[in-house]
Amino acid sequence: MRNKKKADILLAVLIVLFIGVNIIKAFLGDTYLMRMITFVFEAALVGSIADWFAITALYKKPLGFFSWHTAIIPKNREKVIEAVSKMVENELMSKKMIQKKIENIDFSKYIIEYVENDAKKRGYISDLCIKLLDMLDSEKISDHIEKWLKTKAYEIDIYSYINQFTDSIFKSSEADRFINTVLDYVIDLSKKDQVRLNIENFLDDIVEDNVESKGFFSRLALGIAERTNSVNTEEAAEAVQKEIIDLLFRLKNKNDEMRISIEKKVMEAVYESENQSKIAEYIDKFKNDAVDVTNIKRDIESILNSFIVSLRDELTERKNNINSINDKENVTAISVKNSVYDAKATVEWLENQIYINWYNFKTSDEAKSNLNRYIRIFILKIIRSQHNVIGKVVKDTLSTFTDEALNDFVEDKAGEELHWIRINGCIVGAVFGILVFLFTNEIYAPIIKYLFEH
Repeated sequence: MRNKKKADILLAVLIVLFIGVNIIKAFLGDTYLMRMITFVFEAALVGSIADWFAITALYKKPLGFFSWHTAIIPKNREKVIEAVSKMVENELMSKKMIQKKIENIDFSKYIIEYVENDAKKRGYISDLCIKLLDMLDSEKISDHIEKWLKTKAYEIDIYSYINQFTDSIFKSSEADRFINTVLDYVIDLSKKDQVRLNIENFLDDIVEDNVESKGFFSRLALGIAERTNSVNTEEAAEAVQKEIIDLLFRLKNKNDEMRISIEKKVMEAVYESENQSKIAEYIDKFKNDAVDVTNIKRDIESILNSFIVSLRDELTERKNNINSINDKENVTAISVKNSVYDAKATVEWLENQIYINWYNFKTSDEAKSNLNRYIRIFILKIIRSQHNVIGKVVKDTLSTFTDEALNDFVEDKAGEELHWIRINGCIVGAVFGILVFLFTNEIYAPIIKYLFEH
């Protein structure tokens, strides 16, 4: 420490000069000048020694044996540590001071400089996206998606949509066309051979049931009738099929009495409150049961995993091929088709959106101001709740110091100023010595002599 070395040298010089002046005084005699020089050096030496003693007493025992009110810092280490920690916490790094400093920091500026000058050159966007993908837990995401879909499905009132649909059909001019379309579809189905076979099987079942329920003679008569084609289920099925088709064709006529009657009964059944309630309850139960037994989690997870792998591969490839990223300030949105299934297109779309939003952020004073405000609020919230940690860290750190290390710490931080006090003590002592000597010899002594003589 420079001031300590200066103070030590000055003290040594004063001791030598004081001894030398007294030796010279012994040879030259007690002249006025020699008395003044001796007094000045004596005052300077006393001031220097007194300050040396005071400064040294802070750290240890001066000369190793002065123990009264010495080694102040080691003896009061707990108080010193507590005072230092409180000073750092409440003065050097107080909440108001930190808040004032934070309010003057333009965080958005540093963020923009980092991204523009460093992050983009290293394929930061690809790195960030890959890290985000690696953080994804596809199983949990799939589970959340499935639960969300099921929750939404439970909330859907299917009957209200059906009711709205029937309203729009029956109360619009499209009703007849819709009914005829349905009838055409049913007619096409009725013409199929499988329908005839089903009718035939149905009739065979009826015939068989009737035979089993009758006595012996009835079964014998029915058997003879079948052998003589008196009962032919195949022909009966054809006749029934034809009758059904004819009936459906007749129903296509909107003025047909049966059609009018059916429409009326259907409308009554649909709009009757009791029936509506039952239908709604049945449909809702059917829907909920279907949702309960539906398990799409694995399917979602499989699709999600495949898509994540595709995205990661595409991002890795793009990252490896990046030499530099140009500033895309004038970039415009691109049209992406089937981006959900196309990893490359999705990555391009994501990058494009990032560049667009990044440019919008850079050129928006409001956006940068909002970002600064959010960051300051976040930091200040942490500081308000954890500000006492500053003092605790300082206290815990200083508590690990030995007495010697604590002395070195204090001297390192304040030693230059403390040892300058020693230099000041020497200078002030010398100046004060001159003033006292002159006052004593030129003012005080003549006045006293004059008073005693008169």
